[in-house]
Amino acid sequence: PGVRSARYVEGTDQDRYLALLEAMQDIAKDRRSARFVCAMAFVAMDGTSEVVEGTCEGHIVATPEGDNGFGYDPVFRPEGRDSTMATLTMNQKSAISHRGNATKKMLDVLETHFSLELGLRKL
Repeated sequence: PGVRSARYVEGTDQDRYLALLEAMQDIAKDRRSARFVCAMAFVAMDGTSEVVEGTCEGHIVATPEGDNGFGYDPVFRPEGRDSTMATLTMNQKSAISHRGNATKKMLDVLETHFSLELGLRKL
């Protein structure tokens, strides 16, 4: 559903991912690639800015699985995993998620910016 995934259909998260599964019912397993994307922006007081992006590659499964998470987590299986995002613990999810990946990149941006601003060497 792209950037409008929260508005894909009216209703609950379950309504949305079930509608997605119905729309994809005739799509072959090897053609169900998907990606979660998170973008974060930092703008300094001097106007300099930086945008980072984190992604999590995966596939849409045919049957929902798991109760941990929200949105499309029950139907999204990350690359290298045997089950969906909704089966992972919060720590497991943070280690591979699009939000976790973007956050790691943003922490590097912030560390560099504030180290330079304060005249410190990067840790």
